[in-house]
Parts: sequence; structure tokens; C-alpha cells
Amino acid sequence: MNVVNKLSILLSLFLALAFAQGSLAAVANPLEFYRPQIEGKNSLKLAKRNLTDADAVAIAELLKTNTTVKEVDLSHNKLTDVAVKALADMLKVNSTVEDLNLSHNKITAAGGKDIAAALKDNKHLLSLELDENELEDEGCAAFKDAIMVNASLQQLELSDNGITDKGLETLLQGLSANRTLTILDISDNLITDTGAFAVAQFLKANNTLEELDMQNNRVGAAGYEAIFAALKQNTVLRSFKVHFRAPE
Repeated sequence: MNVVNKLSILLSLFLALAFAQGSLAAVANPLEFYRPQIEGKNSLKLAKRNLTDADAVAIAELLKTNTTVKEVDLSHNKLTDVAVKALADMLKVNSTVEDLNLSHNKITAAGGKDIAAALKDNKHLLSLELDENELEDEGCAAFKDAIMVNASLQQLELSDNGITDKGLETLLQGLSANRTLTILDISDNLITDTGAFAVAQFLKANNTLEELDMQNNRVGAAGYEAIFAALKQNTVLRSFKVHFRAPE
């Protein structure tokens, strides 16, 4: 075996080991690096890989024409709105991806707006996870119009995004016209009794949502009492997760 072949083998082993350990932050040619991990596969699981926006842009480009990958997990990385813009453009033309996990990244309201806009065109995504990002009210509210017209999304996770009553109330306006979303996670946000009252009014008329997670917010007894009263009129919700905070 000549020196060139030995070096090639060593380089391949190094890249494989680095990728497996989640320490590969960048590659010389992302498109060619990720192509074999996407082509012919059913899922792409790249959580905790120190991925950058350049990685996500390459992945999004490859997924535009891919017809096999249904699950994409890019959670726990370093992705910003730049990456999300590329992924949103992908969702506008992709007809295969059903589950997209972008939790634990650095996505702000701008990224939320891009993803929300893509949902207006996408008719195949079933689950979208955006937990532990930085969407805040502006990013959350961006989903209002998208949710009103989207007819495929069944699960939306917005936990720990700094969302207050204002953002939640706007989102609920969109959900009132939605007939497909069955799972909503708004836990670990900044929602108070005001937001809980809005949820109560929403639940009285909604006949689609089956699971609602509101744990670890700032809702008090009055807010939860309003929701529990509303549940007497709701026959669809089967799971409601709450966490009572002890009085300070």
C-alpha cells in the first residue's frame, strides 16, 4: 500500500471518528460530505454534532430533491436564522420530510418567520420541534397565519422560547381555524393567568387538539381553574400537562 492510499484511509478514519464524537465543526465540501448520509436514507439524525449554518445550508440543498428522508434531527447544534432560511426554502419544495427537529439551537424571531412562511406552502410536514430557541412573541405570532392555512402539521413544540401571553394569544387565533394540529407544547415559557384564560376560551370551541403541555409557566390557580372549567365542554383533549408553582 503506497503512502497516498495510507493517508487517504487515515483521513477517512479521522473524519468518521470526529463525526461520531460530534466534534466535526466544519468540512471542506459539505455537499459531498453529507450526500452519502442522505441519499437513500429514511432519516437524518445529526443532533449534538456542532453543526454550523454552512452544514445546514448544504443539508437543505440536498433535501430539496431528496425523496426518501422523512425524519430530520438537527437539534442541539449551533444553527442560526441563516440555517433556518435555507431549511425553510427546502420545505417549500420538499414533499417527503415529515418530522423536523430544530430544538436547542439559536433561532430567533426572524427564523421563526421563515419557517412559518414555509408552512403555508408545505403540505407534508407532520411535526415541527423548535424547543429552547429564541423565538419570543414575534416568532411565535408568526405561526398564526401559517397554522390557519396549513393542513398537515400535527405537532408543534415551542417550549422555552420566551413566549408571553401576547404571543400565545396570537397563536391561538390561528389555531382556532386549524383542523390538523393535535399536539401543542408551550411549556417553560412566560405565560400567566391572562394566557391561561385565552387557552380556556380556545378549548371551549376547539375539537382538534388532543395534547397540551403548559408546564413550568407562570400560571396561577385562577388560570388553571378557568382551563379545567373549559375542559367540561371539551371532549377531545386527552392530555393536559401542568405544573403548579408554590405561592411566593
